[in-house]
Amino acid sequence: VANVVATLPGTDPTGSVVLAAHSDTVPASPGAGDDGIGIATVLEAARALSAGPRPRNDVTVLVTDGEERGLLGAEEYTRRQPADARPTVVLNHEARGNGGVPVTFRISSPNAGLVGVLSDVPGTTADSFTQTAFELLPNDTDFRRLTEAGLHAADTAVAGGGAYYHSPVDTADRLDTSSLQRMGETTLAAAQRFSSIDLAELGSGGDDVVVTLPWGPVHFPR
Repeated sequence: VANVVATLPGTDPTGSVVLAAHSDTVPASPGAGDDGIGIATVLEAARALSAGPRPRNDVTVLVTDGEERGLLGAEEYTRRQPADARPTVVLNHEARGNGGVPVTFRISSPNAGLVGVLSDVPGTTADSFTQTAFELLPNDTDFRRLTEAGLHAADTAVAGGGAYYHSPVDTADRLDTSSLQRMGETTLAAAQRFSSIDLAELGSGGDDVVVTLPWGPVHFPR
């Protein structure tokens, strides 16, 4: 596999914020949704972050390869992380269609620190109960390898237009641009928050359940 990894060094880093998406797709599919929407999101968020004041924490763009062939790029990335690495938060981006509201449907455990930050990010839609449903599906994302390695992570995806998923019609002209815009805005806001706080504090606390109501995410102890 051939991952692409680039880091913007922070001014006083307590850890790293990783913006992740995968560059490969399945045979016969152009992959505009899965995972072109994720690639566009992380690249534009990184551009915006690098154009402003230097963040406190390191910010890394991680474009993985081989996700569709068994999460190979994510496994390779985690294998290269030093054992004494500082805390890392990964915002992973996916699609199971070509549009819809981006939903944060999986969050690593313990999640109270992550949920607390994400709940304050404008535009965030998070739902703990979708994780149970996703586990019943026959596919997975890089999130699994990242969390198995002990990284903090949040998995966000669109799932509207499921008929386009892994199909020859998953093309850029059919991608819902409003979904891309919302994913980009929310990711940029989340990256700005995580890149400015003490990431060492994210491991404290327990697990929360989070649901999104009309006025925003609500979370409470499991």
